[in-house]
Amino acid sequence: MELVVCKACDSIFIFSSDAEINRQDEVSFSVKPKAGTRNLTLTVNCINGMDTTELWSERYIVRALPKPKIYLGGIDINSDFNHIKEMNLFAQKRFAVRYDMDVYLTNIKFSLTEWSIKVGKRTFTNSNQNITAEFKEAFKKAKKGTAIYFDYVSIMGPDGVAQKINLNQTYYKKAKRNADYGVDPNQDRYLYPESGG
Repeated sequence: MELVVCKACDSIFIFSSDAEINRQDEVSFSVKPKAGTRNLTLTVNCINGMDTTELWSERYIVRALPKPKIYLGGIDINSDFNHIKEMNLFAQKRFAVRYDMDVYLTNIKFSLTEWSIKVGKRTFTNSNQNITAEFKEAFKKAKKGTAIYFDYVSIMGPDGVAQKINLNQTYYKKAKRNADYGVDPNQDRYLYPESGG
């Protein structure tokens, strides 16, 4: 929000007993609600000599941030993976966590703190968004028909709230064991796999 105040004020201060207010520059402040706060009152005060006058006050309802969308590379985790080409799945290098255009919030960043994927009975995890070489090798060595279960991701929001999001996404491998997911050097895309042994 942008506030315009009277030039007659010697100084201005913003106050809330329900939040931490941090000055970012001469005219910008960030307001972070305290943990557990459901209502927040923000006031702007004018100091003129020995007098303090409240210029403006507003009460807000504090809501949790909307849940972000999870992507495997550029693939929406809620897509039907079994209708996606296997080479495209294998080509993805990382998870992504973000808001789409339907959420009107900007500069909101999430960090991914863990993911878990199962290849048959083996479980693979990592503590950041990157897909590991160990998982890709197991994917490649898995027999045709092996269930690849995308289990969960854990994320941390800019509000400091941690969330575990269940993915519940199963893909059944189409290519045979040790299929060659070669890279096309001209297009930087993964080729259709050739059947392995």
